[in-house]
Amino acid sequence: MILEECPIPSNIDWWRGTCSNDTLYLSSAEWGSSIYEFDLRSTFQFVKTWHTPMTCERDEIICDLKYNNGFLAIPIFNKHKEQSRLDLRLSTTLDCIWTTNIHGHCRCCSINGID
Repeated sequence: MILEECPIPSNIDWWRGTCSNDTLYLSSAEWGSSIYEFDLRSTFQFVKTWHTPMTCERDEIICDLKYNNGFLAIPIFNKHKEQSRLDLRLSTTLDCIWTTNIHGHCRCCSINGID
C-alpha cells in the first residue's frame, strides 16, 4: 500500500462524503452547502461542483451524502424552518427524483438487501 497526498483542495471545510467505484462526492460544511465531484480513476481529478440553489437553499445544510446505484441520498436541514428533508437525486445531474420531509436531523446508512 502506498500513501500519497491527493490534490483535493484543503481550503474548503469538508463535511460529508460518499463514493461510487469511480467517483468521490464531498459536501462543504456551510449553509448553502456545495457538492464537489472528483474522479477516482484519475488520482482525484476535480470533475465539477454543484452550488446552491441546485444542492440546497442558502439557509440549508447538507447533513450527509450516500451513493448507491447511480443515486445520491441527501438529507438536508433548513435552519429557519427547523425541518429536514431527504432528497434522492441522480448522481450525474443532481436532478431530484423524489423528496420527503423527515423529523429532526438525520444521517444515512447503506442497507444491503439479502438475496
